[in-house]
Amino acid sequence: MEEKAESMRTSVTCLRRGAQVHNSAMARCSPGEMSVVMMTITAYPNDAAPIKREAITEHLEGKQFKGLCLKPVKIAKRTGVRQRGSFYNSVALRYVNGAGNNKCIKVFTNSKLHVTGCKTVDEFIETSQRVCWMLSDVTLKPLHVVDFDVNMIGVQFYINAALDLGDLCSILKGSQYSRQVLSACYNPDRNNGLVMKHRFEQPSQPGLHSAPEMQSDEVADAGKERAITIIVYRKGCVRLCGLRTHMEALPSYRFITRVIETCWSSIATAK
Repeated sequence: MEEKAESMRTSVTCLRRGAQVHNSAMARCSPGEMSVVMMTITAYPNDAAPIKREAITEHLEGKQFKGLCLKPVKIAKRTGVRQRGSFYNSVALRYVNGAGNNKCIKVFTNSKLHVTGCKTVDEFIETSQRVCWMLSDVTLKPLHVVDFDVNMIGVQFYINAALDLGDLCSILKGSQYSRQVLSACYNPDRNNGLVMKHRFEQPSQPGLHSAPEMQSDEVADAGKERAITIIVYRKGCVRLCGLRTHMEALPSYRFITRVIETCWSSIATAK
């Protein structure tokens, strides 16, 4: 597990270095540094023995355990029925760390954890450790995470001006970008951002990962086509969603910033 965690830390460093090199040619749009806004990670504890939902609920009902608590109950507006527990095979928890950041965790009855809201791998490790400590009290067995899989990463950065999204959408739909842009839509009545699908080839990262299993996956995926969602907001915020690795952000980051830089005079507006 520590090898995977260190590989993710290295990926973040490589991503920022790659973005800095690219930014030297982006004089007008001057994109800011990319930051991770959210990750969704599945964690696997050392013991996959079944855990009863009721045991976890009783253990945490009305109290906190080292920052962990049950997610607040939601009442459906139409039916008035309690919505917590609608997933029969999991319990929803919330963890608030010392910085006040919320993490959402689903604990499945097979001990698997689904953690959402972490921005760094160290936040994920801290959150999963707290959950395992709580589960150890419930099961009376020492639990710890032995492996994890990254399901989704979201990153964002800022352009130094507001953008005319209608004109940008028309540009992205042009024939010169038909190979890279699968779809582009800007409908201010439904969404306050321009939403597009960007197609690219999986970047190769030779030697980046120290974990052998990650190296083999990387070699197998290199060159395969992927599509992620790019959302551009009028005030210059750009989000890349649906990434599976940090380095997948770089092709889409380069693409959208190049388009904005090339068309700067026709789409940039005052903030």
